[in-house]
Amino acid sequence: MKKTKILLPLLTAAVTVFSATFGVACSGKNNKPADSENESEPQKVIVQNTDVDSADLSPNESNKDGNAQNSEQQFDGLEVKWVGTSNTVEADTFELSSTEKSVEINALDIEVREVNEEGVAFGEPIAQSEYTVELYNGDKKVELTDGKATVSDGGTYQVWAYKNSSRVENYVCKGFARVYVMNSLLSMKIDKNCTTTQVAGREDLITHTWTYTLTYNNWNKKELSASDVTVTGFNPKKSGEGEATATYREVNAKGEYKEISCKIAFNVTGKFTPNMLVLDPSEIPVGSYNSEIADKYLALNEDGNAVTDGSLGSIKVLADANGGDIEVKEQTATIEGNTITNRLDLRGKGSKEARSIQLNLTGAAVVTVYAVLSSAGTRTLALYDENFDLVDESCKVTETLAGSVLKIDKGGTYYLSSVSGGIRILYLLVEYEN
Repeated sequence: MKKTKILLPLLTAAVTVFSATFGVACSGKNNKPADSENESEPQKVIVQNTDVDSADLSPNESNKDGNAQNSEQQFDGLEVKWVGTSNTVEADTFELSSTEKSVEINALDIEVREVNEEGVAFGEPIAQSEYTVELYNGDKKVELTDGKATVSDGGTYQVWAYKNSSRVENYVCKGFARVYVMNSLLSMKIDKNCTTTQVAGREDLITHTWTYTLTYNNWNKKELSASDVTVTGFNPKKSGEGEATATYREVNAKGEYKEISCKIAFNVTGKFTPNMLVLDPSEIPVGSYNSEIADKYLALNEDGNAVTDGSLGSIKVLADANGGDIEVKEQTATIEGNTITNRLDLRGKGSKEARSIQLNLTGAAVVTVYAVLSSAGTRTLALYDENFDLVDESCKVTETLAGSVLKIDKGGTYYLSSVSGGIRILYLLVEYEN
C-alpha cells in the first residue's frame, strides 16, 4: 500500500509533463510563466526564411479570424516569393513616370510554400485555390479586383498570403513578398512668392520662410517647408547678389537615400557692420613718441556703439627711447568713407618692443591696413605672432596708397611691423568674423 502511494504522485507528474509538451507542439500557444508576460522580446513570424519583427509588417501581423496563438511560438508559416514581372529590369520593382503614372500589381503572381519549424520551405508550391491574398502599401490595405490592383503611389507593397495550416489545427499560416513601386524625384523649385532679399546683418532673416514644390516622376506634387530642406551658400553678412542651394533628401521604397537640389538667387542689401577695432592716426596728436600709445584706438560693437571694456580686444602702437621712436604727421586722405588727417610713421624695421602695431584680438578676424611709402619702391609690412614668428608677409606697400587684407584664424597677440625701412600707416581696421 505504501508503494502505491509513492507511485501515484510520480505518474501524475509524468502525465502533466507529457500534456504540456504536446500542447505547445500542436497549438503553438504561448506557455511562458505569468511573470514573463511583460518581456520586451518582439513577436516574430517566419517569412521568406527570415525572422521579421511584427512591427515592420502590415496590419495583418496578428493572425486572422481571432486566432489567439502567439506567432513567436508557432512553427508554421509561409514562404512567399514574387514570380511576376514589372516594367523594369528587376522583376519586383516598378517605376512610375510621366507617361506611366500608374502600374498594375497582380497579387497572384506569387509562389507559396509552407515553412517548417526550422524556417525551411517544404513541399511543392501551394495551389492558388488553397490560399487567399491581400495587398498592402505600408499599413494601408489596397483593394484587389480578380487579384489585381492599379496603383499610382510609390512605396513598398506587401503581397500577403494566408492559408490554414496543414500541421496545426485552427491555425492560419501567413507570409508576404515585397514589391517596390518607385516614384523618383524629378524636380524641385522655390515657390514664387518667397522673399529672396534682406538687409545685411548677422542673422539670416529669409531662408527659414522659404517653401518649395517637389515634383515626382509621375508628376505628383509635394509641398516642402524650410524644415524639410538644407540651405547652403547663403551669407547674410555679405552684401550683394548670390546663389544659395536648397537640398531635399528622402528615403525611397528600397530604403535608399535620394537627393534633389535647386538653386536660389538672392540679394543682400546694405553693409553688415561686425564687431571691429579701428586705429585712425587722426586721433593721435602730431608729434614724436618714444613710448607706447595704448588708448587711441576705437572699438565698435555690431550696433555701432563704442566699447571701452576691452571685450573686443585692443590696439597699441609700440615705441621706445632706444632708437625705436615713431612719429605722427599730417596727411589728408579719404579711406572707407572717413576723412583722414594724420598718418603714423613706423620709421624703420619693427620688433616686439618698438616700431610695431600690437593687435590683441579676441577671435578670428580680417585685418585691413592702408599704407604708403614716401618714395618709389616696395616694402613688406609683415604679420607676426606673439613670439614674433612670421605669420604673413603678403602685405606689400608701394608709393601708391592702397589697402591690404590679412586674415587671422584665431584670437591672440599679433604684431604688424616693417621688414625693413619706414612705412606710413594711414588707417587700420580689424573686423571680427563672429
